[in-house]
Amino acid sequence: MMRHVFFRGLAATLTATLSMSASLSAQGIDAARAAFAEGRFEEAARISRPLAEAGAAEALAILGLLARDGDAPDPATALTLLQTAAASGSVTAAVALGRALEEGALGLDVDPSAAARLYEQAAGLGSRAAEVNLIQLIASGVFGRPDWASLRARLDVLAAEETPGAATALAGILATGQAGDAEPDRARALAEAAVARGEAGALRLLSWMRLQGVGGPPDPSGGRAGLAMAAEAGDAAAATDLGLLHRDGGAGLAPRPTRAADWFARGAEAGDGWGAYHLARMLSDGDEAVPDDPERALSLLSLADARGIGTATHRLALAYWDGIGTQVDHLAARAAMERAAALGLPEALNDLGVMVETGVGALPDPGAAPALYEASARAGYVLGGWNLADLLLNDGIAPVDRAEGYAWCLWAMSHETDEALLQGYRESCAAHAAGLAPDERAEAAARFRALPPPGATPPEAAP
Repeated sequence: MMRHVFFRGLAATLTATLSMSASLSAQGIDAARAAFAEGRFEEAARISRPLAEAGAAEALAILGLLARDGDAPDPATALTLLQTAAASGSVTAAVALGRALEEGALGLDVDPSAAARLYEQAAGLGSRAAEVNLIQLIASGVFGRPDWASLRARLDVLAAEETPGAATALAGILATGQAGDAEPDRARALAEAAVARGEAGALRLLSWMRLQGVGGPPDPSGGRAGLAMAAEAGDAAAATDLGLLHRDGGAGLAPRPTRAADWFARGAEAGDGWGAYHLARMLSDGDEAVPDDPERALSLLSLADARGIGTATHRLALAYWDGIGTQVDHLAARAAMERAAALGLPEALNDLGVMVETGVGALPDPGAAPALYEASARAGYVLGGWNLADLLLNDGIAPVDRAEGYAWCLWAMSHETDEALLQGYRESCAAHAAGLAPDERAEAAARFRALPPPGATPPEAAP
């Protein structure tokens, strides 16, 4: 079994020598890559170490991958080696760090912008794999609505060159029709070819095509079998998919909560943030089929938060706020809620407004709360509008804007669907209306008519 203690200190000693290398042993690096890909880690390390010491950035990157994926993973050492190699021009390291920043791995926070910069750096050095990763990151919508036609056009070229991952990414776009009319037959053919080449994620995509009948008749048993094969091969997201099917009773399955929890656990253990999130939900929903375990749920929410799952970050904030699975910790709650609000989650924007207004995790600042409540309401959360109204109509708390507050009172009444909440809004709004002058009521009515319906404004980060 390979150990990684001999990596420690290597990056520091190599920093001065990397720039001294005039030529690299391409043959040796290719051999090291092949050994790593085939799981011959000792051989990969033996080949890579002298090359790295001679100044080969790509060899140092392979040592970083070994520290990340070898028999005794050492994320801290892997990060140091990969960062040093990337700074010295290693394409392999830049791509690996980009992926870590996408996934929140190696102790890094999720940072799509930093990941994109690394992919751009590697693509500029000729890495087609980095270009595919960048396209997939853009396609996720993290930077806003993608230019699907441009992404498809470039993936067409990359897929024709058999760039790893390109066919899978293109198949996904064609199957859903995101770049125009769907092309199910071509999508299916691309996915099948990608599976034959062993592309990561291809079997999971093909399995969903079988489940949904894309490019062929629906095949629930074949789709489930494909997801199981993908999960066994290490695709954590496929394990989570199976958890969802067992939880919800999809693809010909009856709901089986315990089986769903098992698959979610497998996904979480393999690093899938959604698997961790869904299992945390099951461990805190009161369903006796899977007994609640608040402490374990908190740990899973932390994992999902680290993977950039915004809904998990919000629930983590609530857990710290209310002391569920842990002691009450207002500082941790505030920090997590700020992260969730920064992602534009309507509920988190509202809850951060409450924290700001009332002083949870910091001194009260009612003047900063209205912007948060309004952002929440405009993004679709009616309670955000009501909280804005309640604050602006409160004569004892600045700021006071009675006309604006009553406009939002009317807005909340118009859009609330919960009958109990609606009745409370009606009673409170009626009491406030009794205290308004006629000109204030008229101004409020005009402002109300100008307000958009919930969700008409796309969610934005916390102001």
